[in-house]
Amino acid sequence: MAFEHIPVPRAPISPSVWLSSSDVSRWLRAKGFDVRGLRQRGGIKFDVMSRDVYSAAEKAAEIIDRVIIRVSLGTYHEIVPINRVLASKVPKPT
Repeated sequence: MAFEHIPVPRAPISPSVWLSSSDVSRWLRAKGFDVRGLRQRGGIKFDVMSRDVYSAAEKAAEIIDRVIIRVSLGTYHEIVPINRVLASKVPKPT
């Protein structure tokens, strides 16, 4: 989950979860994604298990919605995810 805008956290975030903007770009390039024109300010790593890429995108959207609500209620700041779905480890259909 990468963000166009995210408030600066007051408390440290676990380094295993939070990715800086350069970490996100590096991860995307390593997975074969084109990062040209992608403007983001960092992101969060998480895994989603599902039967197909569409249900994975739906599950990820639900997680993103919960994160947006928690941030807006807890900090009164806005968090804006990028408007793309980027999935890795998607198995080929058999």
